Amino acid sequence: MLMTNDEFVKNSLVTNDGLMVGDPVSVKSKNDLERERIERGFRIASINTNQHWFVLLCRTGSELLIRDELNNRGVEVYAPDVVPKKKRIRGRWVRPNNRAVFGGYVFLNIPYDGDVFAAICSMDNAYQLVSFNDKPVIVPEYKILIMQMKHSSGVYGEIDTNTEFSWIKEGAKCIIRDGFFEGVEAIVTRITDTRAYVLADAKCGKVKLDFSLDMIEEQT
Repeated sequence: MLMTNDEFVKNSLVTNDGLMVGDPVSVKSKNDLERERIERGFRIASINTNQHWFVLLCRTGSELLIRDELNNRGVEVYAPDVVPKKKRIRGRWVRPNNRAVFGGYVFLNIPYDGDVFAAICSMDNAYQLVSFNDKPVIVPEYKILIMQMKHSSGVYGEIDTNTEFSWIKEGAKCIIRDGFFEGVEAIVTRITDTRAYVLADAKCGKVKLDFSLDMIEEQT
């Protein structure tokens, strides 16, 4: 039996889901399916034991937010941060927010699964997994362990005494930046690779103290 013109047009607008093209229900269903796929990906990432390390490229400054969100979802993440030194702004010492060691990158321990990759890349400020020939690159676990060991030993937050603190010498005048003696003037009496020994001019008199190099500022 031949279809009428109206029947032919109607059938040609029916999708594989049995919904009419343009029907708001079909759009909602696709969105629901995408959300379900994303949630399924996060579930797989949190429970699957066959995991590998990958690198997520993300917006610089969002690394710690992504780390915290994935941790809350049960995903193992490596995104170390360091505490920046205090800065003097309008006469006050202010400590900026912690910053990520690897700006723009977050390391993830997740299964090699398309739904997991889609879920990760759907996050705000997440761009894509670092890939080669359109395949996400697996990072050897020993490299992650090396980075973790370096971070725990303070390598990523180490002080370069040859540049930023080259002014610290015996007899140099300085100001203590933080703690009970914040703002007190002092004179450097001795210096090591990581610490400065000073003679502070406190209210109670001359006091011998020692600080990490980033805790004193050159007096101008």
